[in-house]
Parts: sequence; structure tokens; C-alpha cells
Amino acid sequence: LRPLAEIGFSGAAGFELQRLLATLQASQPHSLILLPQLLLALVSAAEQGVPMPTSLRFIAVGGGRVAPQLLERAERLGLPVFEGYGLSECASVVCLNTPEARRIGTVGRPLAHVELRLADDGEVLVRGPHMLGYLGEPPPVGEWLPTGDLGHFEDGFLILHGRKKHQFVTAYGRNVNPEWVE
Repeated sequence: LRPLAEIGFSGAAGFELQRLLATLQASQPHSLILLPQLLLALVSAAEQGVPMPTSLRFIAVGGGRVAPQLLERAERLGLPVFEGYGLSECASVVCLNTPEARRIGTVGRPLAHVELRLADDGEVLVRGPHMLGYLGEPPPVGEWLPTGDLGHFEDGFLILHGRKKHQFVTAYGRNVNPEWVE
């Protein structure tokens, strides 16, 4: 792992794409884990003719909603991008698209070390390795960890709709997630 400054990050919001691209070319990684905005920067650079490392085999993207159009742009460029879903409370990834099982618009299928189900209100629940609790708060109750995320399954692939606590209801009774607008 390289120091943040070496790969183009400074402070809370400073980012130098050219430094990241130079580091990628020098190190020729097989895999990357990116946030959606970093994937957007990488895809935009590739669309402008900037060469990408030929060593890349797997680019995982998550940490926020990824527009299907961005994933399609990456696919047209031949970038091996796969969206996933994880939680700090579960020590990282719980769902992931893979080269063998990929569906754009989903966060993939649950990984073998966890089980997922949906609560009656659509909240995603996870069973498997997870945290013992936050400092100063009681430990989670039960074996199923509520994520606060809303979703549904299609053919075993999880599709997320937004956060339970961010949802608001309009005067006409429509449930709205700010993530849709974003």
C-alpha cells in the first residue's frame, strides 16, 4: 500500500488524478477498490485516451450508489469493474458481482461467509461475522444485523434502494429516498 500523498490524496478533499494514474502505471496492480467518484475519474481519463494499466483484472467499486451508466461506460472501455456492497460492521464486503455472476444495477450476490434476508419493510439483514458493538453502546441483539439499507432480490442479486433512516414520505404518501435524486 502506498502513502495517500503518493497516490494523489491530500487532506480531506484534495485529489490529483494524474498522480493516481502515474502510480497505477508504475505499480501495475491486478486489482483496485474504488469509490464511485474515483471510478468516474478513471473512466473519464480512459475515455480521453489515457492508458490504463494492462495488469488490471478486477476493479471493485462500492461505498455509495454507482450509476449503471458509469458501469456501462467502464465495460465499453474493457475495464473489469464489479460493483459490491459492504459494511464496516461486517468487516467489509457482503455482496459482490464477479466475472462469473454479474448484473449491472445490482450489488451482486451474497458472499459465502454471510447470509442475507429482508425484513418485512425491505431492510437488508445480515447474518455472519459482524462487530460486537460500538463503544459505550449495548451489543447488537440477535444473530441478524440490521443494516439500515433497503433493497430487494432478483435472481439472487441484491438491488439497493436507499437508506431506511433517510427515507421520507411526501404529502401524497410516496416514499422517497434522497439517493434516487442523487
